[in-house]
Amino acid sequence: MDDIYKDFVSGGETVYIGRADSAYVRGGNHRAEVVWLLMSDPKVSSYKLTWDNGRDSVVGEVTKTSNVDTIRVPLKNLPEGTHHFTIRMYDRYGNSSVPTFVTGTVYGSQYEGTLLHRTYRGMTRVAKSNLEISWTPAEETAVAIEAKYINRAGVEVTHTISSSLNTYTFPSFPENGTFFYRTLFKPNEVALDTFSTDFLPVEVDDHALGGRHVSFVTEARSGTLPNQQMSIWVSTDFDGVYEVANVESATWTEITHLYPLAQTTNTDTPWGPVDLWSLMDDDDTKIYIAFKYVFDPSDPDYSSGINWRAKNLTIRTNGGLQVMNHEQANFQLVNKGPLESGRISSNATTILLRSNSVDKVTPTVFWAISNVIE
Repeated sequence: MDDIYKDFVSGGETVYIGRADSAYVRGGNHRAEVVWLLMSDPKVSSYKLTWDNGRDSVVGEVTKTSNVDTIRVPLKNLPEGTHHFTIRMYDRYGNSSVPTFVTGTVYGSQYEGTLLHRTYRGMTRVAKSNLEISWTPAEETAVAIEAKYINRAGVEVTHTISSSLNTYTFPSFPENGTFFYRTLFKPNEVALDTFSTDFLPVEVDDHALGGRHVSFVTEARSGTLPNQQMSIWVSTDFDGVYEVANVESATWTEITHLYPLAQTTNTDTPWGPVDLWSLMDDDDTKIYIAFKYVFDPSDPDYSSGINWRAKNLTIRTNGGLQVMNHEQANFQLVNKGPLESGRISSNATTILLRSNSVDKVTPTVFWAISNVIE
Protein backbone atom coordinates (compact mmCIF):
# COMPACT_ATOMS: atom_id res chain seq x y z
CA MET A 1 0.00 0.00 0.00
CA ASP A 2 2.95 2.34 0.59
CA ASP A 3 3.78 2.16 -3.12
CA ILE A 4 1.06 4.73 -3.83
CA TYR A 5 2.95 7.62 -2.21
CA LYS A 6 6.39 6.49 -1.04
CA ASP A 7 8.16 7.80 -4.17
CA PHE A 8 6.81 11.26 -3.45
CA VAL A 9 8.14 11.43 0.12
CA SER A 10 11.43 9.67 -0.38
CA GLY A 11 13.28 12.81 0.72
CA GLY A 12 11.04 13.31 3.73
CA GLU A 13 7.86 15.28 4.20
CA THR A 14 7.82 18.72 2.48
CA VAL A 15 7.20 21.56 4.94
CA TYR A 16 5.61 24.81 3.69
CA ILE A 17 5.65 27.89 5.87
CA GLY A 18 3.60 31.08 5.82
CA ARG A 19 3.91 33.11 2.63
CA ALA A 20 4.31 36.86 2.21
CA ASP A 21 0.86 38.40 2.36
CA SER A 22 -0.64 41.62 0.91
CA ALA A 23 2.56 42.58 -0.90
CA TYR A 24 2.93 45.85 -2.80
CA VAL A 25 5.68 48.05 -4.21
CA ARG A 26 6.35 51.73 -3.45
CA GLY A 27 8.13 53.19 -6.44
CA GLY A 28 10.51 56.12 -6.25
CA ASN A 29 13.28 57.91 -8.11
CA HIS A 30 15.47 54.96 -9.21
CA ARG A 31 14.53 53.17 -6.04
CA ALA A 32 11.69 51.11 -4.60
CA GLU A 33 10.43 49.64 -1.36
CA VAL A 34 8.82 46.20 -1.37
CA VAL A 35 6.34 45.80 1.48
CA TRP A 36 4.46 42.75 2.73
CA LEU A 37 2.82 41.31 5.84
CA LEU A 38 3.73 38.29 7.97
CA MET A 39 0.70 36.70 9.44
CA SER A 40 0.72 34.01 12.14
CA ASP A 41 3.41 31.42 11.22
CA PRO A 42 6.06 31.50 14.02
CA LYS A 43 8.51 29.36 12.00
CA VAL A 44 9.38 32.21 9.65
CA SER A 45 12.96 33.41 10.12
CA SER A 46 14.16 34.90 6.81
CA TYR A 47 13.22 35.92 3.30
CA LYS A 48 14.65 36.08 -0.17
CA LEU A 49 13.50 38.78 -2.56
CA THR A 50 14.38 38.38 -6.24
CA TRP A 51 13.51 40.50 -9.27
CA ASP A 52 14.06 40.78 -12.99
CA ASN A 53 13.90 37.01 -13.58
CA GLY A 54 16.17 36.31 -10.64
CA ARG A 55 19.06 38.40 -11.92
CA ASP A 56 19.06 40.42 -8.70
CA SER A 57 18.21 39.40 -5.19
CA VAL A 58 18.46 40.34 -1.55
CA VAL A 59 18.05 38.23 1.60
CA GLY A 60 17.27 39.21 5.14
CA GLU A 61 16.30 37.88 8.54
CA VAL A 62 13.00 38.47 10.28
CA THR A 63 11.81 38.02 13.84
CA LYS A 64 8.18 36.99 14.02
CA THR A 65 6.11 38.49 16.82
CA SER A 66 2.66 37.50 18.01
CA ASN A 67 1.20 40.31 15.93
CA VAL A 68 0.86 40.82 12.19
CA ASP A 69 4.30 42.09 11.16
CA THR A 70 5.22 44.39 8.29
CA ILE A 71 8.39 43.78 6.31
CA ARG A 72 9.86 46.68 4.30
CA VAL A 73 12.79 46.11 1.98
CA PRO A 74 14.36 49.23 0.40
CA LEU A 75 16.12 48.83 -2.94
CA LYS A 76 18.40 51.44 -4.50
CA ASN A 77 19.94 52.10 -7.92
CA LEU A 78 17.11 50.48 -9.86
CA PRO A 79 16.65 51.26 -13.56
CA GLU A 80 13.53 53.17 -14.51
CA GLY A 81 10.65 50.95 -15.63
CA THR A 82 8.46 48.07 -14.48
CA HIS A 83 9.96 45.42 -12.21
CA HIS A 84 8.60 41.99 -11.24
CA PHE A 85 9.43 40.79 -7.74
CA THR A 86 9.25 37.34 -6.15
CA ILE A 87 9.17 36.88 -2.36
CA ARG A 88 9.88 33.59 -0.58
CA MET A 89 9.85 33.12 3.18
CA TYR A 90 12.07 30.53 4.94
CA ASP A 91 12.30 28.84 8.29
CA ARG A 92 15.62 28.11 9.99
CA TYR A 93 15.82 24.70 8.30
CA GLY A 94 15.60 26.20 4.82
CA ASN A 95 12.03 25.22 4.17
CA SER A 96 10.43 27.69 1.75
CA SER A 97 7.00 29.20 1.41
CA VAL A 98 5.17 29.25 -1.87
CA PRO A 99 6.28 32.35 -3.80
CA THR A 100 4.45 35.67 -3.75
CA PHE A 101 4.62 37.74 -6.93
CA VAL A 102 4.24 41.51 -7.07
CA THR A 103 4.90 44.12 -9.75
CA GLY A 104 5.91 47.76 -9.32
CA THR A 105 7.17 50.78 -11.25
CA VAL A 106 10.40 52.67 -10.70
CA TYR A 107 10.56 56.27 -11.94
CA GLY A 108 13.26 58.53 -13.29
CA SER A 109 14.08 61.14 -15.89
CA GLN A 110 11.78 59.65 -18.54
CA TYR A 111 8.78 59.94 -16.23
CA GLU A 112 9.82 63.42 -15.11
CA GLY A 113 10.10 64.48 -18.76
CA THR A 114 6.38 63.78 -19.29
CA LEU A 115 5.27 66.16 -16.52
CA LEU A 116 3.62 69.44 -17.49
CA HIS A 117 3.28 72.66 -15.52
CA ARG A 118 -0.06 73.38 -13.98
CA THR A 119 -1.24 76.43 -15.89
CA TYR A 120 -2.97 79.57 -14.66
CA ARG A 121 -6.08 81.26 -16.04
CA GLY A 122 -5.11 84.78 -15.06
CA MET A 123 -3.92 87.11 -12.36
CA THR A 124 -5.06 90.29 -10.69
CA ARG A 125 -3.84 92.70 -8.08
CA VAL A 126 -5.55 92.37 -4.70
CA ALA A 127 -4.90 95.56 -2.80
CA LYS A 128 -1.83 97.46 -3.82
CA SER A 129 0.81 94.94 -2.78
CA ASN A 130 -0.77 91.49 -3.27
CA LEU A 131 -1.04 89.40 -6.43
CA GLU A 132 -3.81 86.81 -6.86
CA ILE A 133 -3.30 83.94 -9.30
CA SER A 134 -6.20 81.90 -10.69
CA TRP A 135 -5.02 78.35 -11.50
CA THR A 136 -6.56 75.78 -13.82
CA PRO A 137 -7.71 72.51 -12.20
CA ALA A 138 -4.79 70.33 -11.18
CA GLU A 139 -3.93 67.03 -12.83
CA GLU A 140 -4.76 64.00 -10.68
CA THR A 141 -1.15 63.22 -9.76
CA ALA A 142 -0.18 66.85 -9.11
CA VAL A 143 0.11 67.48 -5.39
CA ALA A 144 1.26 71.10 -5.15
CA ILE A 145 2.86 74.13 -6.74
CA GLU A 146 6.06 75.58 -5.36
CA ALA A 147 6.47 79.28 -6.13
CA LYS A 148 9.17 81.77 -5.18
CA TYR A 149 9.81 85.48 -5.68
CA ILE A 150 11.59 88.45 -4.16
CA ASN A 151 9.04 90.39 -2.09
CA ARG A 152 8.79 94.15 -1.62
CA ALA A 153 11.23 93.98 1.29
CA GLY A 154 13.87 92.37 -0.93
CA VAL A 155 13.53 88.95 0.71
CA GLU A 156 13.10 85.74 -1.28
CA VAL A 157 9.97 83.90 -0.15
CA THR A 158 8.65 80.48 -1.12
CA HIS A 159 5.00 79.39 -1.14
CA THR A 160 3.70 75.84 -1.41
CA ILE A 161 0.22 75.83 -2.96
CA SER A 162 -1.97 72.76 -2.53
CA SER A 163 -3.40 71.23 -5.69
CA SER A 164 -6.86 71.62 -4.14
CA LEU A 165 -6.61 75.43 -4.36
CA ASN A 166 -7.70 77.17 -7.55
CA THR A 167 -6.76 80.67 -6.40
CA TYR A 168 -3.81 81.81 -4.34
CA THR A 169 -2.54 85.23 -3.28
CA PHE A 170 1.13 86.19 -3.14
CA PRO A 171 1.50 88.83 -0.41
CA SER A 172 3.90 91.75 -0.76
CA PHE A 173 4.47 91.09 -4.45
CA PRO A 174 6.57 93.83 -6.09
CA GLU A 175 5.32 96.01 -8.92
CA ASN A 176 6.21 94.45 -12.29
CA GLY A 177 7.89 91.60 -10.42
CA THR A 178 8.64 88.04 -11.52
CA PHE A 179 7.71 84.81 -9.80
CA PHE A 180 9.05 81.34 -10.54
CA TYR A 181 6.98 78.23 -10.07
CA ARG A 182 7.15 74.49 -10.59
CA THR A 183 4.54 71.76 -10.23
CA LEU A 184 5.09 68.82 -7.87
CA PHE A 185 3.81 65.33 -8.68
CA LYS A 186 3.50 61.97 -6.93
CA PRO A 187 2.90 59.09 -9.35
CA ASN A 188 0.52 57.47 -6.86
CA GLU A 189 -0.46 57.68 -3.21
CA VAL A 190 2.26 55.30 -1.97
CA ALA A 191 5.12 56.60 -4.13
CA LEU A 192 8.37 57.18 -2.28
CA ASP A 193 9.36 60.42 -4.01
CA THR A 194 7.89 63.64 -5.31
CA PHE A 195 8.84 64.73 -8.82
CA SER A 196 8.67 68.19 -10.34
CA THR A 197 8.82 70.26 -13.48
CA ASP A 198 11.57 72.82 -13.91
CA PHE A 199 10.98 76.29 -12.48
CA LEU A 200 9.08 78.48 -14.94
CA PRO A 201 9.47 82.30 -14.76
CA VAL A 202 6.34 84.48 -15.01
CA GLU A 203 6.73 88.22 -15.49
CA VAL A 204 3.90 90.35 -14.13
CA ASP A 205 2.81 93.38 -16.15
CA ASP A 206 1.38 95.90 -13.72
CA HIS A 207 0.60 98.27 -16.58
CA ALA A 208 -2.42 96.01 -17.15
CA LEU A 209 -3.04 94.69 -13.64
CA GLY A 210 -2.16 97.54 -11.29
CA GLY A 211 -3.92 100.71 -10.36
CA ARG A 212 -7.42 101.49 -9.08
CA HIS A 213 -8.53 104.51 -11.10
CA VAL A 214 -11.75 106.04 -9.80
CA SER A 215 -14.00 108.29 -11.83
CA PHE A 216 -17.58 109.53 -11.51
CA VAL A 217 -19.87 112.40 -12.45
CA THR A 218 -21.01 115.24 -10.17
CA GLU A 219 -24.10 117.36 -10.55
CA ALA A 220 -25.42 120.26 -8.46
CA ARG A 221 -29.02 121.43 -8.27
CA SER A 222 -30.46 124.48 -6.51
CA GLY A 223 -28.43 126.66 -4.14
CA THR A 224 -25.54 128.93 -5.01
CA LEU A 225 -22.32 127.76 -6.66
CA PRO A 226 -19.44 127.49 -6.10
CA ASN A 227 -19.49 126.24 -2.51
CA GLN A 228 -17.65 123.76 -0.30
CA GLN A 229 -20.57 121.73 0.95
CA MET A 230 -19.59 118.46 -0.81
CA SER A 231 -16.05 117.09 -0.76
CA ILE A 232 -14.25 113.85 -1.66
CA TRP A 233 -12.17 111.88 0.86
CA VAL A 234 -10.21 108.63 1.13
CA SER A 235 -9.11 106.52 4.10
CA THR A 236 -6.78 103.55 4.41
CA ASP A 237 -7.53 102.86 8.09
CA PHE A 238 -11.34 103.06 8.25
CA ASP A 239 -12.53 99.86 9.92
CA GLY A 240 -15.60 99.33 7.74
CA VAL A 241 -18.12 100.01 10.53
CA TYR A 242 -20.52 102.63 9.20
CA GLU A 243 -21.19 104.48 12.45
CA VAL A 244 -20.37 108.11 13.28
CA ALA A 245 -17.80 107.23 15.95
CA ASN A 246 -15.95 104.85 13.62
CA VAL A 247 -16.00 107.31 10.73
CA GLU A 248 -14.67 110.13 12.89
CA SER A 249 -11.93 107.96 14.42
CA ALA A 250 -10.54 107.05 10.98
CA THR A 251 -7.91 109.11 9.16
CA TRP A 252 -9.40 110.79 6.10
CA THR A 253 -7.49 112.60 3.35
CA GLU A 254 -9.34 115.08 1.15
CA ILE A 255 -8.83 114.72 -2.61
CA THR A 256 -11.55 117.11 -3.86
CA HIS A 257 -8.94 119.44 -5.32
CA LEU A 258 -7.60 116.83 -7.76
CA TYR A 259 -10.46 117.51 -10.18
CA PRO A 260 -13.12 120.27 -10.18
CA LEU A 261 -16.66 119.53 -9.08
CA ALA A 262 -19.62 120.90 -11.03
CA GLN A 263 -19.36 124.67 -11.37
CA THR A 264 -22.85 125.32 -12.73
CA THR A 265 -26.16 123.80 -11.72
CA ASN A 266 -27.87 121.01 -13.63
CA THR A 267 -24.66 120.12 -15.47
CA ASP A 268 -22.94 116.74 -15.40
CA THR A 269 -19.24 117.24 -14.70
CA PRO A 270 -16.79 114.30 -14.95
CA TRP A 271 -14.41 113.89 -12.00
CA GLY A 272 -11.26 111.78 -12.35
CA PRO A 273 -9.79 109.40 -13.09
CA VAL A 274 -7.56 109.35 -10.00
CA ASP A 275 -5.43 106.32 -9.13
CA LEU A 276 -6.36 105.46 -5.56
CA TRP A 277 -3.21 103.36 -5.22
CA SER A 278 -1.15 106.52 -5.65
CA LEU A 279 -2.74 107.65 -2.38
CA MET A 280 -1.69 104.49 -0.52
CA ASP A 281 1.56 103.48 1.15
CA ASP A 282 3.17 100.18 0.16
CA ASP A 283 1.96 98.44 3.30
CA ASP A 284 -1.66 99.63 2.91
CA THR A 285 -3.99 96.81 1.91
CA LYS A 286 -7.28 98.68 1.48
CA ILE A 287 -8.80 102.06 0.78
CA TYR A 288 -12.28 103.63 1.02
CA ILE A 289 -13.67 106.57 -0.92
CA ALA A 290 -16.29 108.85 0.63
CA PHE A 291 -18.48 111.81 -0.26
CA LYS A 292 -18.92 114.25 2.62
CA TYR A 293 -21.67 116.91 2.79
CA VAL A 294 -21.61 119.65 5.42
CA PHE A 295 -24.46 122.05 6.25
CA ASP A 296 -23.70 124.86 8.70
CA PRO A 297 -25.94 127.94 8.58
CA SER A 298 -23.37 129.98 10.53
CA ASP A 299 -20.66 129.51 7.86
CA PRO A 300 -21.25 130.98 4.37
CA ASP A 301 -19.12 128.25 2.77
CA TYR A 302 -21.50 125.56 4.03
CA SER A 303 -24.90 127.29 4.21
CA SER A 304 -26.13 127.25 0.62
CA GLY A 305 -28.16 124.05 0.89
CA ILE A 306 -27.28 122.94 -2.62
CA ASN A 307 -28.36 119.46 -3.73
CA TRP A 308 -25.34 117.37 -4.75
CA ARG A 309 -25.31 114.15 -6.79
CA ALA A 310 -22.40 111.79 -7.45
CA LYS A 311 -23.22 109.37 -10.25
CA ASN A 312 -21.92 106.32 -12.11
CA LEU A 313 -18.74 105.73 -10.16
CA THR A 314 -16.35 103.18 -11.71
CA ILE A 315 -12.96 101.86 -10.68
CA ARG A 316 -10.62 100.43 -13.31
CA THR A 317 -7.10 99.02 -13.51
CA ASN A 318 -4.27 100.64 -15.44
CA GLY A 319 -5.26 98.49 -18.40
CA GLY A 320 -8.90 99.58 -18.26
CA LEU A 321 -10.37 96.47 -16.66
CA GLN A 322 -13.35 97.39 -14.48
CA VAL A 323 -12.98 96.06 -10.95
CA MET A 324 -15.90 97.90 -9.32
CA ASN A 325 -18.94 99.83 -10.46
CA HIS A 326 -21.24 102.17 -8.57
CA GLU A 327 -23.60 99.42 -7.49
CA GLN A 328 -20.77 97.21 -6.26
CA ALA A 329 -19.31 100.14 -4.32
CA ASN A 330 -22.54 99.94 -2.27
CA PHE A 331 -22.20 103.34 -0.60
CA GLN A 332 -23.42 103.42 2.99
CA LEU A 333 -24.91 106.59 4.45
CA VAL A 334 -23.83 107.96 7.83
CA ASN A 335 -25.24 111.13 9.37
CA LYS A 336 -24.22 113.33 12.27
CA GLY A 337 -27.02 115.62 13.40
CA PRO A 338 -30.73 115.52 12.56
CA LEU A 339 -31.78 113.87 9.32
CA GLU A 340 -35.18 114.42 7.77
CA SER A 341 -36.68 111.58 5.74
CA GLY A 342 -35.74 111.45 2.06
CA ARG A 343 -33.03 114.08 2.18
CA ILE A 344 -30.13 111.75 1.39
CA SER A 345 -30.10 108.48 -0.55
CA SER A 346 -27.90 105.97 -2.36
CA ASN A 347 -28.84 103.52 -5.09
CA ALA A 348 -27.15 101.52 -7.86
CA THR A 349 -26.17 104.62 -9.87
CA THR A 350 -26.55 107.78 -7.78
CA ILE A 351 -25.73 109.30 -4.40
CA LEU A 352 -27.94 112.23 -3.35
CA LEU A 353 -26.76 114.53 -0.53
CA ARG A 354 -28.67 117.65 0.51
CA SER A 355 -29.51 119.60 3.64
CA ASN A 356 -32.70 119.24 5.65
CA SER A 357 -35.69 121.13 4.25
CA VAL A 358 -37.37 122.12 7.53
CA ASP A 359 -34.54 122.39 10.05
CA LYS A 360 -32.32 125.13 8.63
CA VAL A 361 -30.60 126.05 11.91
CA THR A 362 -28.94 122.83 13.11
CA PRO A 363 -25.52 121.92 11.61
CA THR A 364 -25.38 118.48 9.99
CA VAL A 365 -22.73 116.26 8.39
CA PHE A 366 -23.65 113.48 5.96
CA TRP A 367 -21.28 110.79 4.63
CA ALA A 368 -21.62 108.31 1.77
CA ILE A 369 -18.81 105.74 2.15
CA SER A 370 -17.94 102.95 -0.27
CA ASN A 371 -17.25 99.29 0.29
CA VAL A 372 -13.61 98.44 0.83
CA ILE A 373 -11.50 98.82 -2.33
CA GLU A 374 -8.54 96.44 -2.66
